Amino acid sequence: MNFGALEIHKKLLELLESGSEGVLLTVIEKKGSGPAQVGAKMLVFPDGDFFGNIGGGTLEAIAIADAKNAMKTRKSFIKNYNLTDDGDVENSQQTGMLCGGNVSIFIEYIALADKVFIFGAGHIGKALAYHIKNLPFRAVVVDTRADSPDEINGAKVLKFKKFIDFFDDEKIPQNAFFVISTYSHETDYRVLKALLLRKLSPKYIGMLASQNKARSIVKRITDEFDEEIDLSVLHSPVGLDIGGDSPDEIAMSIIAEMLVVKYQRDEQKNLTLEWNKI
Repeated sequence: MNFGALEIHKKLLELLESGSEGVLLTVIEKKGSGPAQVGAKMLVFPDGDFFGNIGGGTLEAIAIADAKNAMKTRKSFIKNYNLTDDGDVENSQQTGMLCGGNVSIFIEYIALADKVFIFGAGHIGKALAYHIKNLPFRAVVVDTRADSPDEINGAKVLKFKKFIDFFDDEKIPQNAFFVISTYSHETDYRVLKALLLRKLSPKYIGMLASQNKARSIVKRITDEFDEEIDLSVLHSPVGLDIGGDSPDEIAMSIIAEMLVVKYQRDEQKNLTLEWNKI
């Protein structure tokens, strides 16, 4: 079956919207004979399933194996495949095929977009959705106001009667990011408690709070839990201390902290060299 560019790009969009990773194979060069055509594409999913074709046969099987390796290393690369019985073609992998040509394929890793759940569609929630949209995150806003729009700055809005209803109705992935910025201390507490009770192995929990509020809520939770709870992923007060107190500045400080967690940067430092007066 021949797959057009539109069908492939629709599947690619579905992959990105799902927050999953994958690999896009594109034939970028062909010399001599062979089943692959320049521009042919195939999308390979994490479970090994695929959509599209780049010529079929052994070439396709080897390229899919290389795609799986790209998902392990999270790196893109170009690879040449030898479609002749000459095993001495430089920098090419022998395929065992006898078509008489040589094919180059761009194996492009499509990065996993971490899902971020933002509780509260207030000023900071909106600013978070706005600033996060061009970053390697996929934001979802959770709110309780019936008049909230269905989308905020590109982020889907999920509306519930109570914030904690979200945890019963939604399928929540492991290792997600959560930012709690609701309209009251009590609802912040209830969301944090519900989140910890579900044991979702979150990668990051940020809760908007003063130091006193953070201490009060954490003490209340630890007093109520019958078992030891892991609060190592809780960031409250939330964000890096970059200065500024506008919604946009607070949102950017939170996102900066999320990126630190995402890329496992334990120590914060400026990139600049030290310069003296000349």
